[in-house]
Amino acid sequence: MTTLVAPVSANFPPFFRLDPEPPPPWHAVRTRWRAEFDVAKRLEENFDLEVYCPRYLATRVIRYRKVSELIPYLSGIVFARWDADDPCRWHDLMELTGVTGFIGGTVPATVPEWQLDVVRRRIGPDDLLEVPIDPAAWRPDVGTHVRVIAGPFEIYTGQVESVRACDGMTQVKIWGLLGRDVSVPVPASMLERIDDPDEPKVVRSRRARKRLT
Repeated sequence: MTTLVAPVSANFPPFFRLDPEPPPPWHAVRTRWRAEFDVAKRLEENFDLEVYCPRYLATRVIRYRKVSELIPYLSGIVFARWDADDPCRWHDLMELTGVTGFIGGTVPATVPEWQLDVVRRRIGPDDLLEVPIDPAAWRPDVGTHVRVIAGPFEIYTGQVESVRACDGMTQVKIWGLLGRDVSVPVPASMLERIDDPDEPKVVRSRRARKRLT
């Protein structure tokens, strides 16, 4: 949009000011396991895209020594900006090593800016969150329905997909995160067990309970 700005004085003619164009929308790129950082680097270097790949620094004790490692907080997802009207862009991205697809099906869906702002506020500055891991914490079984009681995804509920044997770090599928189900790593110490919301509640009468006994 072009805006005509009035001159400051009569000695200067009017000039045109071009309003800055809004940035392109965000999209969620699916990646292979532990390929998130490599894909984010290739998107920046090969396609000159703005990317967002939040990380967390996991610290655990192995043989009386503290060991830290950087792990992507949203497993298998890297966010990138590109023009949604370009039909060839996402076809080129599909050929990138480590990319398996996009959230949204055959046509990549856009991720609203406010949803990424929520993730940024929860994770903190520098897109890096430090997460201490307690090996002695309670370890849920795979398939257990849990609620996150601490950390950036507090109050969210989900289902345990896997549990790492060495330190108990769990992979939880969070329901409703970014408008869809997203798998994120959460320490077992930040989880509590909840009842299966899909499990039917059996209510029997007093006469039926007597028959069972």
